[in-house]
Amino acid sequence: IDPFVFFREALGLQGVPAPHPAVLNGRRMYFLQMDGDGFESLSVIEPDAFAAHVMNEEVFKRYSLPFTVSIVVRSLTPDFKPAEPTYGMKLAREIFALPHVEPASHGVLHTLEWQEPLKSDSAPRTIMWYPSMTNYTYDQVAEVRDSIGFINERLTTHPRRCEVMLW
Repeated sequence: IDPFVFFREALGLQGVPAPHPAVLNGRRMYFLQMDGDGFESLSVIEPDAFAAHVMNEEVFKRYSLPFTVSIVVRSLTPDFKPAEPTYGMKLAREIFALPHVEPASHGVLHTLEWQEPLKSDSAPRTIMWYPSMTNYTYDQVAEVRDSIGFINERLTTHPRRCEVMLW
């Protein structure tokens, strides 16, 4: 079944223009999103540099195209309330300050199993999630709420806000 035909007939939309998420004013829009996984991974292009650093220098700064970039909070800092910004936090701030980059969250600990409670002895990030962090207590609501709050309070400047959760 063709869903476009089905809904057009079921909703009586014959002759009515139908919006398409990839089109604006009749023109196809470009989308690019960088998921938070691997922000702090070491680059294979530039040894000893974060992959996000290479993306920032080679892509985000060079091309004024709309990008959505997300981060996993724990990948930037081991403490949810750090006294000083870490290198990863400074890099995220620099990326989020670009006018064509929309800041997004990918969670605090990047949980993959949302139903199981996170414990201090939970499996390491490579299996399930990042390890726990100082000044943060995991729960499913906090994973979303606190990650967006962290970005808005520590990584963006007003009026720029994180309004996207990539999962």
